[in-house]
Amino acid sequence: MHSRAIALVLVSISVPVMAQGTANCNAKDSFETTRCFGDTFQRLDKELNRVYQELLKSLTRPAEGNLDYPAIRTRLVESQRLWIQFRDKDCQAFIMLNGGGTAQASLHSDCLSKRTEHRIKELREWGG
Repeated sequence: MHSRAIALVLVSISVPVMAQGTANCNAKDSFETTRCFGDTFQRLDKELNRVYQELLKSLTRPAEGNLDYPAIRTRLVESQRLWIQFRDKDCQAFIMLNGGGTAQASLHSDCLSKRTEHRIKELREWGG
């Protein structure tokens, strides 16, 4: 119980610091921090969708030689759907273990943002 209390104190102290990381927030209180982390995730989610749609569009062509573009596109759609499920469940588990109090929403949005940012980089690598 004592270690959990210490962890919660450390989390509440670290939220403004984390806000300067992925989210680039300079929030003055937990409400502003939560809003900033949420806004950051929304921005990254829109960017993910844009990059994903561009990639899908580039794969909308008939098969050429050894490249079966329709099959590749199908696999990408399947993997993206599974990745979203993974991201959401992974962040839920992280919050169940580490979240609590006023920092929970910020930690959740930060987790989603970090995983989404990583996925954007992965999808961009598909383009060569």
